[in-house]
Amino acid sequence: CNRLDWRTDPSEAAMIFEALQLHKKALVVFAVNDNPDVEWAAGGAHWSCLAYHRSSNTFKHYDSAKPHNRAVARALAGAAAPLVRGRHAGQGNNSDSNCSNMLPGLVEVDMPQQQNGNDCGMYVLAVTKALCDSLAQSKAAAAAEGGDAAVWELSEQQEANLLQVITHTAVVNMRDEILRIIDSLVAESA
Repeated sequence: CNRLDWRTDPSEAAMIFEALQLHKKALVVFAVNDNPDVEWAAGGAHWSCLAYHRSSNTFKHYDSAKPHNRAVARALAGAAAPLVRGRHAGQGNNSDSNCSNMLPGLVEVDMPQQQNGNDCGMYVLAVTKALCDSLAQSKAAAAAEGGDAAVWELSEQQEANLLQVITHTAVVNMRDEILRIIDSLVAESA
């Protein structure tokens, strides 16, 4: 198992993840943790979500306890930039030639804030699910219309609408759903 943390040398990170072809993906999602010691699994106090949006060549940081993970997300975005841009960015073989010469930007997204000190991981899952659902819906609609399913753009208004459904109640419901899934898998394996 390989991991990428904010201190990973960019050339090492590129070798580790080259097989994933992240430079061809419309959306790449990273879970961000503020643990400075990756050898200590129980470390860190907060999780947030960093997502690379290819269409805008932008990393977007979704933090339910903003601005707690801002510095860590910025460092991770810097380490991940070569992965999402590809080693040959600017040479015409990147899937998005309009942005291939520019370093990705970083945007701190305004999103619902958690109401306690222990829901951050659930908010990461909720944001990730919302982004992936949006991407899947866009691809399905493009395929149905005979369009290019590889292009996915999320306007600011679409993103705001998407994030409005991430409420404390929705996070509690998601946690309950995950627990039900785990319980059913445990019951099936017994």
